[in-house]
Amino acid sequence: MNKSRQNEFELTRILMAAVDGQATDAELQRANAMVTDDPALARVVVDVLTQESWLTWHSTKARQDGELRGDLLQQIVAAAQSTAAAGARETTVSAGAPARRSDARSASGWLLAALAASVVVAAGWGYHIGRSQRDAPVANSGASPALQDEEAPAYDARIVHRTACLWSSSGDVLFDDNYALRVGEALTLLEGLAQLQIDWSAGQATLEIEGPAGLVLTADHGASLSHGKLTADVAGAASPFRLTTPNGEVEVAEGTKLGLAIAGGAVEVHVFEGRALAKIPWADDQSDSKQVTVGTGQSLTISAASDGRVHWQRGTASRDSFAWQRSMGADSLRIPPQYVQAVLEAKPLLYWRFEEANPDHVTNAAGDRFHGRVVGTAEFVKHGDNQVVELGSTPTERAYTTFLTTDEPVADVLDEGYSIEAWVKPSHYHWATLVGMVCPPPAPEQRRPHAFLLELGGPRAAATSIEHPGRIRFLHRNPPSDDVSLGTSIFSEQAYDLRQWQHIVAVKRGAAMALYVNGKLTAAGDDTTPLPAGWRLIVGQLDEGQDYRRFIGQLDELAVYPRSLTEQEIRSHFELSRRSQRALPPPATDRAVRLQIKPPAVDWSELVQGLARGA
Repeated sequence: MNKSRQNEFELTRILMAAVDGQATDAELQRANAMVTDDPALARVVVDVLTQESWLTWHSTKARQDGELRGDLLQQIVAAAQSTAAAGARETTVSAGAPARRSDARSASGWLLAALAASVVVAAGWGYHIGRSQRDAPVANSGASPALQDEEAPAYDARIVHRTACLWSSSGDVLFDDNYALRVGEALTLLEGLAQLQIDWSAGQATLEIEGPAGLVLTADHGASLSHGKLTADVAGAASPFRLTTPNGEVEVAEGTKLGLAIAGGAVEVHVFEGRALAKIPWADDQSDSKQVTVGTGQSLTISAASDGRVHWQRGTASRDSFAWQRSMGADSLRIPPQYVQAVLEAKPLLYWRFEEANPDHVTNAAGDRFHGRVVGTAEFVKHGDNQVVELGSTPTERAYTTFLTTDEPVADVLDEGYSIEAWVKPSHYHWATLVGMVCPPPAPEQRRPHAFLLELGGPRAAATSIEHPGRIRFLHRNPPSDDVSLGTSIFSEQAYDLRQWQHIVAVKRGAAMALYVNGKLTAAGDDTTPLPAGWRLIVGQLDEGQDYRRFIGQLDELAVYPRSLTEQEIRSHFELSRRSQRALPPPATDRAVRLQIKPPAVDWSELVQGLARGA
């Protein structure tokens, strides 16, 4: 067996183990290295898992006691090698024509395309590899979306807006605004929000994607979503706009606005306005397929069972489950004079209210020292008589890398405890540093060590010592360090809210650590060490020299106290502000929260990068 065939066989074995949930981290890293070293293996990934998906759906006998039969594995490898050898014999279609699929899989070609794309995209390989082969022909296995002829594009698709987007497993921003997309091009959005505009001769559609998500543009004026969330607004379409998913196809009628969420084997369709038609294969009523109409205000959940049948259930559409459907200005923050008085009476070391007109300076309302300095471009937003700071809202590099820091270090040792208080409104689920305390580096070329961090967890990572999906983290560490194994971290029990103001307080009372959200205790821990001296406050990113974990959203009423606030004080501060607010929108359901923060199947590479950055 030559080296090429050995690599294909090894890669296939790892992929099959990954499908069964049995692949180890070392095997996944080996597979990623193989595809990175030999981009031609990307085609094997797509084709092998496409065929495995076909076997799973069409023949439950393909597996015996949960193990893939050896003869079928050999057939899959042989088919993958045959496809790779075919090279340039891909099928292309002319402009405006739908992609043709082989007769053997005509009933499920769209399903296989979504399944194949989902595995590659979830592994963080899809676009990273596709980018390096952008001008090379891509083989069509009969199940993957057919690429359009480069000289006759089916339609014009462009990225028109981005918010804190991380593309591909490398974490680099690979797509700019007005970036022209091609049919068959995979978008791997690890984090952030991206808006796409699709125009063709008979219609127009706007897609808004929420990371983590995997999307492939298809040749029939549609898109295939493998995982994640999107909202679609379809206008002027002479024929339905099609969205394919692992559990069925959704035809979106003209004048329809809907949301689509895929996670944990379930597909949810939420129609806000208009009408959509869900085509469900192998429905649980024993029919070969089922067509279900979803109207205004309705939702449909489609989930696959172990017997290969697909179950569906109706419900009520929820706009709050989709970040794009919530305006950042919908929930305002009003701070009455009683709140300001209560904070000042609690004697904070610093109190930043962000009320000044100077875009480069933040005044400490509690004293003459520890004022703030704006590095970059911050926006200041009015909420009635109150003003808040907004970070990362403008799609420019300078605005995106904006952070705040104190103009001098704090020399005192806070050995009796401390408290950090702030009102926070995140734009979307993302791994971000709200507030940090950094100390001088041990040497000029070394990173600044952290003594304290208040952070948000992203949507995609499994729970680790430094990040829990969608949760708030409170880290205390003495001696200060960038070693992730040191210090004590506690995490909120519930996920934080999107585009809604929430009151967050981290408290250290002697050895006790406590985290409060909206006046309620949500996490507790113990660490006997005091807060060291010499730290400098940083807001909006990991530290001055590392523009990672950037916060995108709004923040206000930041206060640092040289003592521990009591529970009564914390509840009083929360109630003083919220009593003056209008009624809050209902929180997202537990199910919606889980869908929002569900990670892709494989996401170890971004985690490794996060660990390497420390803190």
